[in-house]
Amino acid sequence: PECTFNHSEITSKTTEFFPPCEEICGILVLNSNLDISESELKELFKPMQVLYGGIVIESTQLTSLSFFTINNFFGEFNFFCESYGFFIRNNSQLTDISIVRKFYLWEDDVTSDACQFRVENNPRLNIEQFYSGVTRYLDIRSLKLFNLSDDFDPTQLSNVRKIIGPIDIQNTSLKDLSFLKDVDLVQINFCLTIGEMKKLSDVKFVNIDAIYCDETEKVFGGKLCRSDDLEKCTYFWGDVIIESEEFDYLQKNLTHIFGKMVIQNTKRKNLKFFPQLTHIISLDSTLPAIQIVGNHDLKNAMFPKLQSVAARSGVRVTIENNNPSLLNSSDALFPLP
Repeated sequence: PECTFNHSEITSKTTEFFPPCEEICGILVLNSNLDISESELKELFKPMQVLYGGIVIESTQLTSLSFFTINNFFGEFNFFCESYGFFIRNNSQLTDISIVRKFYLWEDDVTSDACQFRVENNPRLNIEQFYSGVTRYLDIRSLKLFNLSDDFDPTQLSNVRKIIGPIDIQNTSLKDLSFLKDVDLVQINFCLTIGEMKKLSDVKFVNIDAIYCDETEKVFGGKLCRSDDLEKCTYFWGDVIIESEEFDYLQKNLTHIFGKMVIQNTKRKNLKFFPQLTHIISLDSTLPAIQIVGNHDLKNAMFPKLQSVAARSGVRVTIENNNPSLLNSSDALFPLP
């Protein structure tokens, strides 16, 4: 209680109640009633290195947020924002929020919800420059890229680690999303179309918690199929299950499988009938994306152009009970670097 700030805003009238503690509980609201200078805020916040609660910086005349104190040992400010969030909006003079790059935003221990972080309508703020460093500390609730300038550098987002919610990309010159690496994709109450997933296929997923939308659509760059006839398909939506020798025709066009691949109990010696396959993305929540089981003659399971395998279940590949010479590892699937 002695380190709790219970007032609805920070002004010259409430600063006397701000506790001089290293760890503070409270929701810090800086708004149009703020009547103390940035240097006075810096002195007020000087002892504080950990905050449990929320931050709202709205409709102020602040030019910078450098009044927060960074822990000299760890080089960060620990913010347990949980359900209260961090909001920076409608600040007409604000030009510098680089201090936030050193914030470590902790998620809720019970629900594992990420802290909501929003920066909106700060006309003088170069938000692209800000995101150059801050994303390594943040879980993002959505990814929305609209009308980006030609000089936008997408590698500024290369350290994003979790996207919770929708992805919306419109009117940009981006060719793909390969700048996103090791992403944990959590689509709560959302589904992904095949077209959206195709655009995301170059992302290396740590985890992907989503479902496919139950709709068909045209996918740029090739033919999308949902039937068992793969011969003329570039993209296949469904599970590819091979359990006999009848499946022996060359899939010279197929590059993406949006589903599982199961090869079991065949007499095949190799998998050379998939020469162009680059991506397998399964949103089955229980089974591996690739299962190669019980093929006693299979000595070579390499797909010559395979780039990535993603599985909602968390298990990308199961290889077992095949020819003893076949490596029981996902490394057996990928071409040598």
